[in-house]
Amino acid sequence: MKPIALLVCLLFSSFAMAQEAGKDIVYLKSGMVLRGKIMERMDDGAIKMVTNEGRETIVSFREIKNITIEGVGTNPTDYGSDSAIGLLLRGEGGIGVSYRIKFQKDTWADLNVQPDLRVLINKYTDKIVLSPGINLGAEMDFFIKRFYKERKQRVRANGIFFRGVTALNKYPVTTVSFGWCSEYFRLNNFKRSFMLNLGPGMQINHWFDDSKNSAYTENIYKYMPTVMFKVQWHFFQ
Repeated sequence: MKPIALLVCLLFSSFAMAQEAGKDIVYLKSGMVLRGKIMERMDDGAIKMVTNEGRETIVSFREIKNITIEGVGTNPTDYGSDSAIGLLLRGEGGIGVSYRIKFQKDTWADLNVQPDLRVLINKYTDKIVLSPGINLGAEMDFFIKRFYKERKQRVRANGIFFRGVTALNKYPVTTVSFGWCSEYFRLNNFKRSFMLNLGPGMQINHWFDDSKNSAYTENIYKYMPTVMFKVQWHFFQ
């Protein structure tokens, strides 16, 4: 009976060890996969983990491709890092690129460049004038604390934004706006986010007072209300 009792003890011990083994999975860009328990996430984005083999290791943020964490056990404030590059789609132009940097906790500055195409119609001849140019934008985002949405399996933060955009072309325009912004991360995907901005604004047509442009001023005013809508994808560094 002793061998059987010993075998049963070994089986229970193995089962207990399996239960205690960490189920966090870290996928590295090199193709390596680490399995274990994530113990700490550091200020620079690196993680400290204990592998299922009992080895303690620190993994740089730049080495990580993706992370799967057991259950919800993640801290929403860990998502993102101090800077990001981005792609944006905004109502005043086409697809643009951006660079985002953190000033302090939950406060971000965003600089972006985007093509612009101004369309004007001559009120006397009905001739359409197309004026291509470049949009230069700057934005400040102020978020509240991030929180986890269990039903949708994502991390979310709401906040407010203040934005200014200048269109550099033959008919220069400045647009200022403010409003609501919301940023979303997929659960356990620390390095990507999706952001939505929506709010009222004011468009200032600097070319309006030039007498040479009087043919294009029908139904256009120097100050015109507008709506700012922008979607943006961030890829954190």
